[in-house]
Amino acid sequence: MPKVGFVVNPLGGNGRAFSAWQEVSLEIPEAQGYLTHHPGGGTEAARQAVEDGCDVVAAVGGDGTVSEVANALIGSEVALAIVPAGTGNDYARSLNSPTSVLEAARLAFEGQTKVVDTAKAPGNRSFVNVAGCGFDAEVMTTFNTPGPMMRRLPVKIRYYLSILKTFARYKGTNASIDIDGQLREVGNLLLLACGPAMYYGAGMKVLPNADLSDGWLDVVWGHDVSLGELSKLMGLIYKGEHLAHPKVESARGKVIKVVAIPATKFHLDGDVAGTTPVTFEIVPASLRVVTPA
Repeated sequence: MPKVGFVVNPLGGNGRAFSAWQEVSLEIPEAQGYLTHHPGGGTEAARQAVEDGCDVVAAVGGDGTVSEVANALIGSEVALAIVPAGTGNDYARSLNSPTSVLEAARLAFEGQTKVVDTAKAPGNRSFVNVAGCGFDAEVMTTFNTPGPMMRRLPVKIRYYLSILKTFARYKGTNASIDIDGQLREVGNLLLLACGPAMYYGAGMKVLPNADLSDGWLDVVWGHDVSLGELSKLMGLIYKGEHLAHPKVESARGKVIKVVAIPATKFHLDGDVAGTTPVTFEIVPASLRVVTPA
């Protein structure tokens, strides 16, 4: 049986992650816990788990915890497992991870491993799910800093309200998008999303053709979108049917460079990390993950 360390963000999912860990530790005595207490702590805790000889490190929480743990494991033989207990759990969706806490925890001991792609933004940390710039990074800023009333709302409603609030003030940007040397000039760019995985925003299938192991970054961008069109696009994105919309474009590449005037924020796995210009690069076959048989 592999040695498994469980990295737990006690505040993840408004406390759901800690409750999940309590359930796991009671039912699975072999589980070894590593609690985090500050931003970036998941990476430090995962490195400690590796030093302690763990063969698998399970992230107990949401996509933020998953991303932090993965950053400690990329390029190693230690596998990432996920116990989904956060707000969005989008990377877990792409891996088809169990939604049951105990089932996911047991999978960390019993599941198969496979190698998947990750990506990086030079000068910043790596990301495993989806990065983006423009409107979605602004939405993430609003979503991740909710007031007391917003925090009580269901995740999808809170995310939708964050979108509407952001749309009221975000005016778009003019961007140059370089995809493997092929330049696209885009006026009034609303957002650009790219990554090796499919989902973000608590189930939005923003990159519906993404494959975690194909060695490519999928990239999607939208431009000149009105409020009415945005509402329609929201419904299409949750179903992964937005690529046919006339104001949405998509491509694939190894290296995506974005320059915007005016500069705009970008995020990595939902964590706002800086402002453009930014370069996103695929890192093929760089992370081991635990998946169902």
